[in-house]
Amino acid sequence: MAVSVENRDFLYLQVQDWLLGQIRLGKLKPGSRLPGERSLAEMLKISRSTARLALQKLEKSGTIERIPSKGAFISTKSQQRKLRLAFLFSEAEISLKELAYSNWASSSEIQRGALSGCGTNNATLTFQYVADDVWAGDILQNLTKEYDGALFIGEPLRKLRQELLNLQFPCFTLSGEEHCTINYDRNAICYEVAEYLYNRGCRQVYMIAGDIGSSTSTTKINALRRLFELPDDNIIEVSLDEENSYNILKKALPADVNLLPDAFFCGTQVGSFALLRLAQERGWRVPEDFMIMGYANNMAIRPTTPTLTHVKIPYFEIGRAGAELFIQSIIKGTPLPDKELISAELIIGKTTQRTYGEC
Repeated sequence: MAVSVENRDFLYLQVQDWLLGQIRLGKLKPGSRLPGERSLAEMLKISRSTARLALQKLEKSGTIERIPSKGAFISTKSQQRKLRLAFLFSEAEISLKELAYSNWASSSEIQRGALSGCGTNNATLTFQYVADDVWAGDILQNLTKEYDGALFIGEPLRKLRQELLNLQFPCFTLSGEEHCTINYDRNAICYEVAEYLYNRGCRQVYMIAGDIGSSTSTTKINALRRLFELPDDNIIEVSLDEENSYNILKKALPADVNLLPDAFFCGTQVGSFALLRLAQERGWRVPEDFMIMGYANNMAIRPTTPTLTHVKIPYFEIGRAGAELFIQSIIKGTPLPDKELISAELIIGKTTQRTYGEC
């Protein structure tokens, strides 16, 4: 097996997928004993912790069984009937004409994660288009007859979702929003951002926010205020459109670089890109004149000069973990948890890495 060290975040997933492939090929048969964590780690040239996590995930999905003092075995139930899940989406959830690019990119990552989660948990995922809140009368019957459950992103199909729930049909919504079952730990990552900037020597910070009144912006603002004074004048609200955000920042920020703060925390990725564009046009040096901290999911981030330090929102992991939870809930007939948090990651780029001087 070739493990991609360039994709370390997903090493355990690669191990998990490889083991599942061995089962599908018949090289690992139901009832056969798996190598121990140490042997597996040595064989695949990975750490024992990675091997342990892969085995724990397979045990959770019912693919393997652990027998005390004997080891881990391929479950005799591992070749049970595949579950069939439908991923229902509307035009508003997939169209770049309807969505900001950032929202489209996050939805795409969630969908890829869900596909991955189904692929490693004995389930198939079929994408099915439904017109926004308008559907034929027989769609409910077809869904409940052909599928074991339905996945959604966001709220556009909330009426259809409620109709299915009324029929006791399993449904699960994925979005990474705070009210959803699967979410990422915004508080933890925002506190990490604040501490990182403070430890880099920054003492005055500006916040570039999306909707200032939203709960997500409030979380980010409160995290900064733990370590920095952040008066309302230091918070700039921008739009989801990059060109509009650029024009807002152009008017709001003084041309004199000496009047700028030590760092900007951009709560939206378009804010980061707009600020970098403005800095280039005005001859500001990043990170020498000020630092920039961004916030983006993996697909929406793009190469910048200098490379952007940013929070990586784990939308792929949200999709994958959500699919796994949903599948296990259907198989075991157990309710879904009220909340499950996934850690976000701070990716260090050049926009906060000074070569000389202090904030």
